[in-house]
Amino acid sequence: MSNEERLRSLTLIRFIAIGCFRMVPRIDSKEVADLIPSVVPFDTTHRSTYALYAKQPQFRENLRMRLLLDVGKLLDVLVENHSDDASSIKIALKIYSLASIYFGVFEQYVEKLCKDLESIKYLYKNKLSGKRTHPRFVIIRRIAVQLELFSISNYQSLSEIDKQVILKLFELSIHRYGEVRRNAQVYLFHILRRYLFSYQVVIDRILELLDNPGEADHDQIKGCLYILLGNESIFIPTKHSWTLLEKLWPTLARTMHATKISTQKLLDRIMEKIGKQFDTPAIVEDTNDLSIKAAIELWRPLEAHELISREQMREERNQANIQSYNNLMETLNSLFYNKLLTWRQQEMTMAFIWLLLQKRVPMPSSCIRTFVDFLVHDNVELRKISEKGIAAFCRIQKPARIYVEKTLEEILQRPVNVDECRPGDRDDNLWVTIDDYKPAKTQKEWEETCFLDKSYHGYYKWPKIIKYTMNKRERYTKGNMPEDVAILYDRFMDKSFINKITQFMVLDEEEEEINFDIHRFRMFKGLFRNFGLDLVDSFMDELYILIREKTKKQEGSHRVAAEIVAGMIRGSKHWTLDMIDELWKKLTPLLNEVCANLCAETVGHWGSGFKYGMEDEDPRRMHRAIDFLRSLLNNQTVGNTFLETSHWNLVQKLSNFEWRIPSVWSALSQHAKDFIDHPYKAIRERIASVLATALSFDVKLSNGQSTRHPDVDQFIDNIRERLDQAIKIYEKQPLATISGQGVEIDSESRKAVNYIETVIQLHTLIFSGHIQPVKHAIIRIFPHLCEIDSIVANDDVIRTSSIVSRMCLAVTYFTTSLIETLIEQLEQVCSSPKWHARRAAMEFTQNMIFCNLFNVRPYAQRLRQLVFKCLFDEQFEVRSVASVTLSGFYQCGFIQINNEDLKYFRSMSKTSYFTKVDGKKVTSPENVVKRHGGVLGLCAIVLSSPYEIPNHVPEALMLLCEHSHDPDLIQKSIKKALSEFRRTHHDSWHEHREKFTEDQLMDKKKKRQLLQNHEDSIAQLYQECKSVNEIIKWSQFEPIYEKLQKVIDIEKELLKANPVCNREENLNVFIDWLHSNGIDTSSFEISSFENYGLGLKATRTLPSEECFLTVPLSMIITTDTIMNSSSFSPLIDKDPLLRSMPNVALALFLLHERPQSKWQPYINILPTDFNTPLYFNYDQLNRLKSSAALCDILTHIQRIARQYCYLHNLLKGQPTLSKLAENFSYDAYRWAVSVVSTRQNNILNDQGVPQLSLIPVMDFLNHEFGQECIHYDLKLRQIECQTMKNIEKNEQIFMFYGKRTNAEYLLHNGFVPHQPNPYDTYLLKLALSKTDKGCEEKRQLLQRYGLEASDKYLLFVDDELFNPAIFIFIKVFLMSLDDVTNVLSKNTAMDEFFNIYALDKDNDVRTFLKTRIQLFIRSLNIASFKNNDLIDHLLMSEHEILTSALKKLELPY
Repeated sequence: MSNEERLRSLTLIRFIAIGCFRMVPRIDSKEVADLIPSVVPFDTTHRSTYALYAKQPQFRENLRMRLLLDVGKLLDVLVENHSDDASSIKIALKIYSLASIYFGVFEQYVEKLCKDLESIKYLYKNKLSGKRTHPRFVIIRRIAVQLELFSISNYQSLSEIDKQVILKLFELSIHRYGEVRRNAQVYLFHILRRYLFSYQVVIDRILELLDNPGEADHDQIKGCLYILLGNESIFIPTKHSWTLLEKLWPTLARTMHATKISTQKLLDRIMEKIGKQFDTPAIVEDTNDLSIKAAIELWRPLEAHELISREQMREERNQANIQSYNNLMETLNSLFYNKLLTWRQQEMTMAFIWLLLQKRVPMPSSCIRTFVDFLVHDNVELRKISEKGIAAFCRIQKPARIYVEKTLEEILQRPVNVDECRPGDRDDNLWVTIDDYKPAKTQKEWEETCFLDKSYHGYYKWPKIIKYTMNKRERYTKGNMPEDVAILYDRFMDKSFINKITQFMVLDEEEEEINFDIHRFRMFKGLFRNFGLDLVDSFMDELYILIREKTKKQEGSHRVAAEIVAGMIRGSKHWTLDMIDELWKKLTPLLNEVCANLCAETVGHWGSGFKYGMEDEDPRRMHRAIDFLRSLLNNQTVGNTFLETSHWNLVQKLSNFEWRIPSVWSALSQHAKDFIDHPYKAIRERIASVLATALSFDVKLSNGQSTRHPDVDQFIDNIRERLDQAIKIYEKQPLATISGQGVEIDSESRKAVNYIETVIQLHTLIFSGHIQPVKHAIIRIFPHLCEIDSIVANDDVIRTSSIVSRMCLAVTYFTTSLIETLIEQLEQVCSSPKWHARRAAMEFTQNMIFCNLFNVRPYAQRLRQLVFKCLFDEQFEVRSVASVTLSGFYQCGFIQINNEDLKYFRSMSKTSYFTKVDGKKVTSPENVVKRHGGVLGLCAIVLSSPYEIPNHVPEALMLLCEHSHDPDLIQKSIKKALSEFRRTHHDSWHEHREKFTEDQLMDKKKKRQLLQNHEDSIAQLYQECKSVNEIIKWSQFEPIYEKLQKVIDIEKELLKANPVCNREENLNVFIDWLHSNGIDTSSFEISSFENYGLGLKATRTLPSEECFLTVPLSMIITTDTIMNSSSFSPLIDKDPLLRSMPNVALALFLLHERPQSKWQPYINILPTDFNTPLYFNYDQLNRLKSSAALCDILTHIQRIARQYCYLHNLLKGQPTLSKLAENFSYDAYRWAVSVVSTRQNNILNDQGVPQLSLIPVMDFLNHEFGQECIHYDLKLRQIECQTMKNIEKNEQIFMFYGKRTNAEYLLHNGFVPHQPNPYDTYLLKLALSKTDKGCEEKRQLLQRYGLEASDKYLLFVDDELFNPAIFIFIKVFLMSLDDVTNVLSKNTAMDEFFNIYALDKDNDVRTFLKTRIQLFIRSLNIASFKNNDLIDHLLMSEHEILTSALKKLELPY
């Protein structure tokens, strides 16, 4: 049986099985014992039943069992003897698995039903009826879906038969053939998902293979790992079974068989998946009273003995889990000491242990020691895992906290109504801020203080009961320290150990990636939280060493120091008052030294240190850190700009405390306000950032208030006054004045610019971090932000910042109370004498409207008047922006285009810009502004609808066309608008043009102008083409191409495009035309083929050399046909070009017959465009620059363009051919030329003279290399087409187009063969240097041998031998003048010359040729071939020829 027959049979069996398995019951088989770890039965007696087999059909045997047995045997045979038949094996595996898991419905089908149901529910949802009220048919559909869901979710226990299926699929899943493995694994996963806990059947076999001490089969190992990797529905390594984890994880970590890269990558993927999906299974399973009560209500009351029995079973399970967990941890830990692991296995083992950390069961002490020891391991990854592990240990070991629960009244000791709280500042939340805090003086006060670490406490509401941790907790001492805690304590009390781990930490990161490590910070936080001051003393000396490091390790040292200090600050959270005071006594000098020596590499780490150290902390608890940071601004280092910037940067970390440090923010804003004009930009940027943060807490929510924080309105009003002064100062006194040879900077102007720049940045930052950025003061400062543009016009940085600042305001939502004020400010700015301000206001208006479209509609009329006013502004820039704004208003529907607007703009655009002064006609600037404003209004209407044509647009366009002779300023605006209109409407112009009348589309004056431009362009093109006979370089072609494109563009506008014919729609008419003219098409049909287009498909088997098509001469268009045309032949008789070039005559005749003729059905099925170079654009031609065919292609285009110009002039004087002349265009001519070029054939006329012809039907034959198969029968006067080879039914019939190179196929046929072309070659261009002293003598010598001084030579001749002419040319090129003269004098023959110099073995000649070929190969640059089109195929074929030639040159002689 063939593979196809087997596949067909198996496919039939599969679909039969799918159809009947709903009626066939499950195979009766014994259940697998001890599989399900449950104290209650897992199986159920309730099964899904179906009406289909309610009658209980009787079979002589269970069809599932029969199918399992037979298909199982078939699989064995297929895998053993037909392993290459992957399709059959795949279908057989499907059938084999169906017998075990399929009972009438697939999961994918049910998922589709569920999606369909949701769609139906949504479509028929009646919101008035409330939830869960659906039409009856929807409820019935829902019931049906639920039944199907029950059938696929009705899990059953695994039977012995199912177990055998799993084992067989498992063996196939580890088979030596990859395709078998992949398919078997898919269906194995289906079964493992269907039967819960069935993975236990295969796990022992997997462990056996992975733990095999001997030589392992790589394919089996790979299959096992893929099974463990699973898919999206099953992943064995994270199953909730401690017994499984106890066996599997150590095996994965220690297996020695995953040595190849593929298996190592699989292990990495498994490890990554474990890290993402693993959640620690419960070790100790508890059942509380609430759960028992719920179970009784759902089921039945349990007897006392049942509860005792279940309790005993649960206890046994818990003990087993604990034992498995401890064994697993000890086993993993022992791998480090008892087995030689690779670094990858060590990392995996360490990661496993880290994932297993939990606090329910005590951790083995050996694991803790391992983690501590690995802190100083050579492997950086192991160190990082150890750091995470130590952090986890510290969290597990931390002493218990003492929680206190009080009401707000008990804390404040006064009555408070918590239900009436409003968001913001209130009397009842003052106590959680630092303003009302008095530091505790005694330990008792410290313990009794209620600290709330989360910033949301008290801002909006208060809970009825406030639960918080008391500042008192149990502490470890040497006397009460457990063993696992003592391990950490003893090691970290060892200063040499601390020195070692800090040195490793310094070196942990790459130089470019030194970042603050959050995991290491957590480790230190846990250590200092658990062990207190004892550890601080151990670390202090090391900290001073780290911060005083001055070598290249400085950045890493400071990073580690910042992590340790952050851990100290955060870990001291619940220390006693004395301990905290002692800590800050030690930390303050250290931090002072750090902050006095900050540098660019270290400031970021210390910033992160303060951020994490104070994160989520009550500011009252952290008042010492707050005081320290504030002190940095009081002790500024004079003259050290960077330190001052760094201090401001550190101060900004106070933002952690948000609204709970209002007095600090007020003090900082007052302090920073005096430095807004600071001479150093870096400091100003930090000040602006701090100010923006300080002002961001002035928020007033509904019924709320903000009374303690800096007031934004007050602050902005203050800086607005100074900003106004700064603007005036800068306007009066320029920043820089040239004095002699130097430039003097005015200090006051410099301060003014600094102040302006900082205010702009502050304004921007307020919008990036403020919940309510828009205040009345922000709007009041808006005019000044617009005026800034007039004084910083030459400073791109400040101007850009100013634009961004205004846009931040524009895109913000405005309440109704603010809109009125804002519009008043806009009206004020638009009346400003500074045109930069007016332009800025217009730019702002458009963006503001787009973002507040609905709430600003009541002010539409005022804004319209404002834009109209600016549309006729005296400044060109203001008018232009106003036009764009108005267009945006129209486009978004904020205001509607109406007849009044159009009428107004029309009248203004017709304003005469001439006026008489003293009797003389002069241009009036005022009138030009009015006329330009009207034109810009029309442009706004035109551009308001980028993808459609409303009623007003055609008229507006016509009005714009009347301004072709207006001043240059107006013309530029119109040109820009029309260019944008063309861009947005070009793709759908065939639809848009319907909205215009014929008069609008083309008025007479414009048409006359276009016609004149057309004639002028053709004359210029003709002259350019005549000046060049042959194009030998790109620069000669560029002016021709430019003028040709100009002609094409004019013709597109001037002439109607030829209607696009659908070839396939016209096929039936064409076939009928063939039949009516006696052409038999019974052996073939015209069909579409991928990568070929239309072609001929055999309708029966055709043997080789059978004639399947005959075309009579009467159906063929030939040159004789042309001469017999009464209307066309006189033109040929009179014109020498058409007489001498039949291909040109044939192309012109095709255009003549195109509208209506005898051959109309044939012409209508011809392609509308081609892939010939005549259709290439500039970029495509440019890609051919490195091709040897470039000059031929460019010359071809030049000659066709020249022919077109000639014929255009010729047709103008032919009244009988006026229709042809009227529609004659370059696009039409290149189409006709391409038709002739790609379809022409030579046949003999009655006199035996060859003539060009176009042969219907036959030109549907696509190309394939072979032999000539087309013959012309002179007696029968018909073309006969024969097959080149045996053709099966429904196969494409080909013909051989002739012996051509790939370049010739592209040039004349518009394709490059995909098959290797045995006739392809390379034309190597060689030329003598005109600067060569012996150039004339060498030219004479070459002429003697029939060679030219500049010519192209075939690289290869017969049998892929190098062309001898190339060797002769190169030898002459390299010869000295004396040698050339000597050869000339002896009159040596060509063969003799070749043999004397042994040119094929001449090293100089071969080296020259190799160098030349290498240059050509480099110029081709195959790495850039990304289009996979004809051009790439041509260049690749040239590259292959040149590479082959280079290899031949490198071979020995």
